[in-house]
Amino acid sequence: MVQLCLGSANFGSKYGLENKKINKNKLINIITIAKKNNLLNIDTSFEYVDSHQSLKKITDKKMKINTKIFLKKNSNFTSVKKKIINFNKSSPSKIHSLLLHDQNDALNIEKIELLKSLKSHKVVNKIGVSVYDLPVLKKVLKLWTPDIVQIPVNPFNSEFLSKNFLKQLKRKNIIIFARSIFLQGMLVKENKYLSIKFKNNFNNWFKFCKSQSTHPVKACLDFCKSIKELDFLIIGVQDHEELKQTINYFKQKKRINSNLIIKKKYKKIDLRKI
Repeated sequence: MVQLCLGSANFGSKYGLENKKINKNKLINIITIAKKNNLLNIDTSFEYVDSHQSLKKITDKKMKINTKIFLKKNSNFTSVKKKIINFNKSSPSKIHSLLLHDQNDALNIEKIELLKSLKSHKVVNKIGVSVYDLPVLKKVLKLWTPDIVQIPVNPFNSEFLSKNFLKQLKRKNIIIFARSIFLQGMLVKENKYLSIKFKNNFNNWFKFCKSQSTHPVKACLDFCKSIKELDFLIIGVQDHEELKQTINYFKQKKRINSNLIIKKKYKKIDLRKI
């Protein structure tokens, strides 16, 4: 059964549609609500400025940290192991899984072997990759089998959602994390600053939500919940009230099926190009 995972990109730096950083008091409130609702998985990255430092101060030993890393040319087993151990020593919550942040690193044999070595030496429990493009992930799967993959899943990014492909991942026992489910907030809050190129697409989306008498947050969650192969949905919030609202919508009975949304044929929107 699909679960929520708390995204932390804005815990230490400005991020998302509103380009805001969450202050310490709001972070504490967010984590409090998360723990009350058994939301114990956190998605982060060594590249999210100060996110790790913030997490050390507000999490507890029940929470699992799933983090991403960019591997440089001089990265090696010792240097990456040291990074992880230093985090674990100073944090009540430990790094559970390590994912490659750059999808192309997952096609580099040396970097793949480095990840595998970290797992075999029990520095981390699971390894994987975060990807943007389906063709890249298909190439990855020909080289090795990650424990975890992160893929973008939302009404404007549905290229990964072929049932046969997702079933292929599940046959390999790959844990699937859906990310960008709200497109950094653009699918849940109308933004007057978007260019006309994108605005028409989003206007159609908001009109659809209104026609279904459904809040855009719930529509995005329903879209993902309809895809039974997904294991975790990474959600980002600005404060504990947003988190409570999101959890409430997540717990409600699904009203919209993903097929209904896919039939609308929204044009793909790549966050790298906005």
